[in-house]
Amino acid sequence: MIDKQLFSEELKSLSEWFKHPIADDMKARLYLIFSAELSTNEFKKAVFWAFRSSRFFPAPSEMIESVLGTIEDRAVLQWANRKRLSPVGAKAMASRGNGDEDAQKREFIKAYKAYAKEAIISNPSELKMPEAILSLESNNRPSIEEQDRLHIEFLKSRGLYENVS
Repeated sequence: MIDKQLFSEELKSLSEWFKHPIADDMKARLYLIFSAELSTNEFKKAVFWAFRSSRFFPAPSEMIESVLGTIEDRAVLQWANRKRLSPVGAKAMASRGNGDEDAQKREFIKAYKAYAKEAIISNPSELKMPEAILSLESNNRPSIEEQDRLHIEFLKSRGLYENVS
């Protein structure tokens, strides 16, 4: 679950940066979408990505994928670390067939994508990967504190940040 105050502040920053007003009912929907798949720190990473990489207000799926990867990326990570599967990965593992390892991997990825599409609608938390897997893809990322520092530095360079302490 994402911290509501941080979510509100970051969403306001995105709204101002991209000059894209967000209605209150949409803020509530966005909170549910992001909280279903991201932690507070992951949401902060997604916002940092949006400021750094987007020219227009990004779709929630783009922000989520910036942190967790695409559905196919997640399937490949799940296949690589079969000892710690998400609920969707476990369902896909049961569908992998009996062929050689390459054939099993293809079947697993195909099944994972199908189950993931279901989960996105019905229960996005089933897509959450165990922390051990997430750490594999984030080895080269700056810490949240470093990301915050870079974000503030960037905003200052554009004259868009005032220290109000």
